[in-house]
Amino acid sequence: SSGINAEYGARYCYKTSAQTCVSEYIKNAHVLPPYSSFLGDLDDYEHSYEAAIGICGDPLEKDVILNFCNDNTLGHWYLLILDNRPERKTVTMYDSGNRVSEYVLRERCSFLINFINRFRRHVLSEYSLNWARSRGLQVGQFKFVDGQSQIQQNGFDCGVYSLLNAECFIRSRNHRIFSQNAIPLVRLNIIRNIYTFAASADLPLNAITS
Repeated sequence: SSGINAEYGARYCYKTSAQTCVSEYIKNAHVLPPYSSFLGDLDDYEHSYEAAIGICGDPLEKDVILNFCNDNTLGHWYLLILDNRPERKTVTMYDSGNRVSEYVLRERCSFLINFINRFRRHVLSEYSLNWARSRGLQVGQFKFVDGQSQIQQNGFDCGVYSLLNAECFIRSRNHRIFSQNAIPLVRLNIIRNIYTFAASADLPLNAITS
């Protein structure tokens, strides 16, 4: 992972191998069936990693990148959304734990930008792709925004709040419409959505319970 982690210390790094980062990108960016090929072990995928990541495409060609982050000193989840559209150019952070300082906001958002750049460099060094090698994201081109997430009232709902903030962003909804009292129902709805997806795709239902 040393070739892909940005240098922000233990608090801002990906505790995994570069190959795992590639696998996770393929699993999350691939939007065509068969889905089950990407939810298992990619080493058994009938095609190559190179073909799979070629299908997923260059992350810089995506309008928006959602990144769910975990603060490994606290075990706390928060959401970073990079909007790469020319008229936007923002990185927005949604943290339901507390309001953070401008310094922490900038560190978190800068890490995401630098990680994406290092991820691309690693992929281009390992695979023959037609991605533009000279392209990259520049920290100075982006505005960093605190999305003003609703604040959770306990120490264990941060992941659910992150998912809700992502859904509100995707659906262009007010991020402050949900309350702590509704979170148990939200958890049930998330489970229902997972099973609905599994039933509509080529993924056996027992695959998501193992």
